[in-house]
Amino acid sequence: MIRKHTTLHLVPRTASVAQWDAKGDVKLSFKLSDWDFDPVPGLLYVVTRAISSRVNANYDAWPASELRKSYKSFIGRGVYVDHHNWDKERSRGVILDARLDEKKLANGHDDTSVYLLIEVDAQAYPKLAKSILAGDIDAVSMGADVGYTVCSICKNAAYDTTEYCEHLYMKGMKLPVYDGLQRKEALVYEDCYDVNFFEISFVFDPADESALVSDAWLAAPAQFVSRTQHKIRERNESLEDYKRRMPKAAKRSRRKTSDSTELIVPEAVDT
Repeated sequence: MIRKHTTLHLVPRTASVAQWDAKGDVKLSFKLSDWDFDPVPGLLYVVTRAISSRVNANYDAWPASELRKSYKSFIGRGVYVDHHNWDKERSRGVILDARLDEKKLANGHDDTSVYLLIEVDAQAYPKLAKSILAGDIDAVSMGADVGYTVCSICKNAAYDTTEYCEHLYMKGMKLPVYDGLQRKEALVYEDCYDVNFFEISFVFDPADESALVSDAWLAAPAQFVSRTQHKIRERNESLEDYKRRMPKAAKRSRRKTSDSTELIVPEAVDT
């Protein structure tokens, strides 16, 4: 098993966005109005693009076929900041739902991506909520375990890092390859397979530059709101068991509307 995150950056943020769209734009598909859910007073609801079928800035690739198989593993996982995910007590919320989006970009490339509906405990973590609402934090980064990866150059399959071929120590470089007598250069990256997503984190600088927040809304705060930790799916809990335990966590269609409200909180509370 190989663990992957998409925060570490190896190239400037704007460079790989331009590879996606002829105009350099990321087209975000989903808003909160595309979901049906029961808002809890004092909680923040966020829609974000989480991952896409591309070679990201860490030179990890996520084939569309793998995203189709694995995107629902996001449901019920914890929400963190900067991948501080080793303890559920550090969670800031929970992923309520995940959707697959498939379309063709303006440059003709196929784009398969995953969007998430996230619930953040704005009462317990007001600084984080304020930063998201203000747009100061507008990106996310996923965490995933992958069963194996395949080298783009030699097609070696590695089930852990000790099985990496020599090419993967040169990820991001272009190496000469031959098609018959024709010489060309190919980018070194690894395709990820048997993917299991186990968290999403709010970050400032994602490796997948298209992993951006598309919508955020604060439900009117109550005097007291319970934490969201009890909604997080346990590592060994199946999606079916989680849905039985949390029957409203993955409802879809249209969202119930409510007036937005200003978040008024004490400044000293930890994010």
